[in-house]
This record gives sequence, structure tokens and C-alpha cells, in this order.
Amino acid sequence: MRLLVLASVAILARAQPFWKCCDFGEVFNPNSYQCDKDLTKRLEVMTNFTNFMAEGVDGTCFEATQDGIITLQLLWGKIIPKALTIGNFFPKCCPLGYFYNSQLHSCATKEDFQHDFVQGRVVKVGLPHCKLIVDNPDPVDPDADYCLDEDFQGKLIRRECRKDRNICEKQRCVKKCCPDGKSFVGGDHCLDTYSNGVNMSFSTVIHDPKAPFALISNRTCSRIFLMSEERYIFNLLKNGVFRFYQNITESFVEEGLDAPNSYCIEHSNSPKGMGFFFFKCFPDLKIEEKFVYTKWSKILSCVFLVLTILIYLLLGETRNLFGKILINYCVGTLLLFLLLIYVHTDLEPNDSFCILLGYSLIFFSTALFAWLNVMCCDIWLTFGTTKHSIGITQRRKDLKRLLVYMSYGWGVPLILTLIIYMFTSLNVLPYEIQPFVGTTQCFIESRTNNYAGVLFLRLPHLIIQIINTVLFVQTISYCLRIKNEINKIDDTIRHQQKYKFKRDQERLFLILKLSVIMGVNYSFDALSAFVKMSDFGTVAKYIEVTWDCINCLQGVFIFLIFICKRKIYNDFLRKLNIRRTDHLLQNTQTHSMSSATTRFSLKNGRNSLK
Repeated sequence: MRLLVLASVAILARAQPFWKCCDFGEVFNPNSYQCDKDLTKRLEVMTNFTNFMAEGVDGTCFEATQDGIITLQLLWGKIIPKALTIGNFFPKCCPLGYFYNSQLHSCATKEDFQHDFVQGRVVKVGLPHCKLIVDNPDPVDPDADYCLDEDFQGKLIRRECRKDRNICEKQRCVKKCCPDGKSFVGGDHCLDTYSNGVNMSFSTVIHDPKAPFALISNRTCSRIFLMSEERYIFNLLKNGVFRFYQNITESFVEEGLDAPNSYCIEHSNSPKGMGFFFFKCFPDLKIEEKFVYTKWSKILSCVFLVLTILIYLLLGETRNLFGKILINYCVGTLLLFLLLIYVHTDLEPNDSFCILLGYSLIFFSTALFAWLNVMCCDIWLTFGTTKHSIGITQRRKDLKRLLVYMSYGWGVPLILTLIIYMFTSLNVLPYEIQPFVGTTQCFIESRTNNYAGVLFLRLPHLIIQIINTVLFVQTISYCLRIKNEINKIDDTIRHQQKYKFKRDQERLFLILKLSVIMGVNYSFDALSAFVKMSDFGTVAKYIEVTWDCINCLQGVFIFLIFICKRKIYNDFLRKLNIRRTDHLLQNTQTHSMSSATTRFSLKNGRNSLK
């Protein structure tokens, strides 16, 4: 009698339907207590009874979550979680409603699916954590993780996760960028798509594309870039070796499966391209210690450079020639620092964008030295010329000089950049002086026994800086010579000459400040490009870091010299219509009269830095 009761209970339990809480393709969200679209399909409930929550009746249903299978009880319209089951699930290679495509190692939809081979109510999909996946291995490893699925003919296929790579000696192993079932969507983000796999027939550089292969899932490095077949020369051999032409050594390099920074193949779905592509792993470059420190100096300089430009434009200080020169110099320095901050934050080469970034750095780094040279020349011409014009004649001369300065300040960097671009594209120079831009770094590259960076970039910068130093020395010599001549003339003329010399002397003090801030530091920068200071020990290394940090504070120094002055402060208050008290105004007027001789003017006060 007892056996009869137990048999009856078992029959009733089997007859009771196994309900899925949500509809097919949906999953229960434990946070919102609603059914959302299942984007991953990694854990699914297999049953013909779905969408129990929409029935509006009391009872129990089951649903998959990221953590396992949850049991829900519906009572009087309320959802009550009962239990979370984490146990043994049937390992299926593709989601429910899909069969396995053994040629593409992907999944394809199946109409009116039954999946009679599935044992159990819940399936776990794919092998997303596996490094090496082999289809139908011979012999079978009973201890290995695996999944089962049927192909389009209904034949059962076993996929195993292997820890060793001995299988790669028998058949080709192909590196796939994303884990099993995933592919690139909207960039290099691996998302579950299942339907892409790896199509070996997408490229002519793959030898014997129809031969069977195993998949090494997960890329071997964290950062990759697209390998365009139009730009790079490479092949994937039948034995799984990746062979490519390396510009650094001007020879072919063969990388086996153990190479840390090798290739991978992946399907990409992004605005830049759709389809299968080769990608090359790029090693995680360690940013030099000095760039870590100077990054914050550059950020601070950028803030003060922006303030300097805005205040000069607001107060109309660009009406004089020197003001226009300073604005151009500030703009060039600002853009250079912004690019350097970006490069030192993200050093990953990225094909055409990396090349554009490299040439931009070449252009603006040269523009910084060129406009510094313009500033030095203008100061030297002002002190070295005794004849001055006034009125329209002076404005015409200033305009002509400005056009010459603009042509030089922006033209020389453009010409130098175009020369480097031409030789890089033509590749006609010997390796020792052949420039390379954007292949391994987003700048003109420093390679072993290659001196293109020195020849095309560092040497021009050094020459410009030597010219600047000569101009500063000549300017100082001129001022000292004038002072000696003043001491030799009579008292009446001496008084007038001393008045003029006092004004010029204060100009000279400002010039000396600029020479220290803009000249000496950049001279060290130009010279240090020829010598690696870290080779001389820790002390020399930290001297270079300290000097570079000071050098990168150019924006702060410019702001202190040209903006932090009483005249700029008063002009700024007047511009904002802020009235000061009579006492302060009287002191300001008195100070303005007493400081009339201290204005830094170019061309008899027309081009003034007050």
C-alpha cells in the first residue's frame, strides 16, 4: 500500500508543469521584480510552459538569474522569492533555440527546436572562462569542462576546455580576441552575441582556411589595435604561427602561440567597420616616471595659459605687436601640453589616429620653439633699433612684421612636419635616418641605431634655442654698453638719458625673467634629448624630473609675469565696471604717475607689456 501511494505522488509530480516565470528570451530582475530581456543567455530554463507571471494566478515558477535558479511564489498578486538554487546544470554550447555551427565555431538559430539531448530543466551555455576550446577531441578527457550541442544535421558535438596546448601540435590553434560566444560590439567591448564565431575565409592572408582548428579564447593582452592589410604585411600559417613584417628590424618575425603580444581574430560591429578583422596585441607601455610627475605641471600650466589668453583678449592687450606674439606663443604651448597630457594618459597606438596625433605633436613642439624664437627676435630688434616711427607708419611696420612672424612661427613647424611626413611615406632614406611615426608610439620613434628623431626634430630645436641664447646675450650687451656711454656725457643730457635708461633697464629685468623662464629651461630640454639622464644614476634622473616639472610650469610663469600686475588689475576692474574708493583710486593714480617710467614698451610704448 505504501508503494502505491509513493508511485501516485511521483506520477502527480511528473504531471505538474514546470513553469518559467518570464517569457522565452527574458530573465527575472531581482531588483525591479520584473522581466527584462536576457542579454547574456548564459543560464536558461528549458520548458514549454513560460511567462507564468503574466497568467495572474497563484503558484510557483522558476527563473534563471546570474547567480543561479530562483524559485518565486506568486500569492495574491505579490511576488515572493523562495529559494536560490546553485547546482549542476546541463552544459549546452549554444543558447536554447540555437544549434552549433562547427565550421564557424558559432551558433545559429533553429526553428521549432526540441533539444532532446538536453538532460534537466536548466542549461548553462558556453565555455566563457575557457582558454583553449577543442571540438570533438580524440581522445575525450572525462575530467575536462565541456559542453554538448547539435549541428545543423542533428549530430551531437562535444566541445572540451583543455589546459594544455598539446592539441595545437596536431591541428591549428587560432587566437580569438573575445571569450567563447562573445565578439566586439561598439569598439573593443566583448559582448555575448554567439552568432559570429571565427570565419577563417574572411582574409587571403590565412593559409588553408578550410582546415579544422581549435580556438584559444581571450586575447593575450589588454590592449589591441587593428591590423589593416593595406598597411601591414602579415600571414597566419597553417601551423598557427603568426608571421609579420617588423619595421624596426626590417625583417619578418614569427610568433608562436606562447608569444605574449601576438595577434587575435574577432568579429567587430562598430561604426568604423563591420566584419572579421586581425588585431595585434600591444604591450602595456610603462609611462616614464618623469611623465607621471610632469603631467600635473602641464595640467596646471594649461589652466593658467587659458586664463592668460582670455584676459589678454578681454582687455585688448593684443592691440600691440608683442601682445599678438604672446597670444600665439600661449596658444601653441597650450595645444602642445593638451596633446602631451592625452598621450601620457593613453599611450595606445590606434592606426590612423595615432599617426595624426604623432604629427600634431611634431608640429606643436616645433611651433613652441619657433614662437619663442619670434619673441626673442622681436625683443632684440626693439633694443637694437634706435629709430622709431609713429602713427600710421608704425602700424604698417607692425603689420608687416606680424605677417613675417606668423609665416615663420606657424610656417616652419608646418614645413618640418611635411618633410617628416614625406620621408616617412616614401621610405627612401637609409634605416639610420629614416623617420617612423605611429607604428609603436604616437610620435617620431626612437629606435636602436636610428637617429631620425635627432636629425629631423631635436637638432632643429637645438639650433633655434642656440639662436635665442645668442639674441639674449646681444640684448644684454647692448644695454650694458648704453649704460657706460651715459656715464660719459654731461649732467643735463645725463638726466634725460638716465630717465630713458631706467625705463630700458626695467625692460631688461623683464627680458631676463623671460630668458630664465623660457630660454634656459628649453635649452636644457633641447640638450637632454641627446642624452638619457637616467643612465647617469638616480641623482641625475631626479634632476631631470625636477627640471622638467619646472619647465612644464610655463603657463604659470607667463601668468605671473604678464597678468599679475597692478595695471592689468586696474584695467580688469574698469572692464567689469567695478569702482574703487577715492582713497584707493588716488593711490592708484599716484602709483601710475610714478610708474610711468616702468612700462615695458616695444617701439616707443606702442607695443607694450605694462
